[in-house]
Amino acid sequence: MTKQLGDFGQFWRMVWQQKVEKIVMVTNLVEGKKTKCEQYWPDHYQRNMFGDIKVVCKDEKLYKDFIWRNFTLFKNSKKRSLHHLQFTSWPDKGVPDDVTSFIEFRQRVNALASTFDGPVVVHCSSGVGRTGTYIALDILTKEGEAEGAIDILGCVLNMRQNRPNMIQTLSQYKYIHQALVHTLTPDRVFIHTFIRREHFSQYMDKSSKQEIQKQFERMQSDHEKKPDNELLATEQNRLLAKKNRKHADIPGISKRPHLNLFMNTDESDYKNAICIDGFKTKNRFLVAKTPLPDTVNDFIALTVQENCSCIVSMEAHLEKHKRIGLYFPGDNQTMKKGIISVQANTDQRARNFVKRMLHFKHEGTTKKDVTIPHFQYLDWDTKHNVPKSTKSFVAFIKEIEAVSKSSNLSGPILLHCLNGAGKSGLFCVVSILLEQLDEDNEVSVVNAVKKVRAGRPLAIPDKEQLYFCYECVLHSVNETDKAVYYNLRGDIQRK
Repeated sequence: MTKQLGDFGQFWRMVWQQKVEKIVMVTNLVEGKKTKCEQYWPDHYQRNMFGDIKVVCKDEKLYKDFIWRNFTLFKNSKKRSLHHLQFTSWPDKGVPDDVTSFIEFRQRVNALASTFDGPVVVHCSSGVGRTGTYIALDILTKEGEAEGAIDILGCVLNMRQNRPNMIQTLSQYKYIHQALVHTLTPDRVFIHTFIRREHFSQYMDKSSKQEIQKQFERMQSDHEKKPDNELLATEQNRLLAKKNRKHADIPGISKRPHLNLFMNTDESDYKNAICIDGFKTKNRFLVAKTPLPDTVNDFIALTVQENCSCIVSMEAHLEKHKRIGLYFPGDNQTMKKGIISVQANTDQRARNFVKRMLHFKHEGTTKKDVTIPHFQYLDWDTKHNVPKSTKSFVAFIKEIEAVSKSSNLSGPILLHCLNGAGKSGLFCVVSILLEQLDEDNEVSVVNAVKKVRAGRPLAIPDKEQLYFCYECVLHSVNETDKAVYYNLRGDIQRK
């Protein structure tokens, strides 16, 4: 804060003096309406003088859970490089929704190369709660890997000898235990390992299908305990029999959108849907159960309310399923549902999907008039657990992503399948993996599954789907390698 540090010159002098090359920031600048930390660094591509040290922000990348910045520091004629990693998904005095993202974040910090033997600066707002949790996780993971045993209580008490109140809450103390189970249990160590693009084909050659499918068995015994209020909300929602299909994945209260558009005050705001983050974007997907005849109005209201950029039906032939609520009419026809009319026009028929344009119109006091692309995936036989081909599925996902990003609507991709998880979850996992591969040239398939399962526990319900995720990554790697090869060959021939 400027009231303590003025122009932050003292802070940057400490960074230079201690030969710091990594800063871990475990807070947002503003949370709620309260300022937690002031921006002590320059904006992207900008430079500031802090005392006698010039700081230049050379690069900045935004991810779903964190922001990575690369600074160059100048003092007199000397210069140094510094990484600034800001974790953005940790609520003040609470804990993140799952441990996977935070464990990955710590791994990213530790994977960054260092020239000097200086310390890592870690800070939040108070400097004890989130900061203490991060430091304890790092110390205890390294201790466990080196010694084969850990003393969690001893670690916390030792930290408090140096800085009182390190780890502020019971939930943070429990969170350390939960995270350490994932980082230190021997047969789970590989789960959080990233595979580089250039090593992925070799990894698949060395790993048999059975070995990869054993990961599924380990994952099935890996259940993160949800907070009591989330468990209670899930059980209450399960009792809404008219709004849930049998064997559907039931959401709690966290990340569930609440219906409010066109709703009467005495109506339930419940819809079996959940927001799931993409690789770089929060709430990238809105994953719903295919509507029942009694929930079509809710489905349409949710679509319009959330400004969905695209709708994707993972069920090939909706009209052939029992107890399905159709939410769009035939070509060039109009269907009235409550106070909204829906018109459909087929835009494209491909081998593996049908694309329609759905026009939603509301003539009431709250006028809404939107056109949303609708895709129906055809290349998944109901008799099989996975789509017919990785090539078709990867191409379909890329088509959806392109359409969504070009939309004038800013909302999520709305996906639905019969139980709200089985087929839609596979789409989310593979989409996350493809984006991670393009962005970072590495993937962790199991981590991607765990992140999606944090919202939809029934996602990736069988071994075949997990292996299919790996095959989709392999297909993408091979396609990229092939494209590079042909480009190089073309360059050589032109020369």
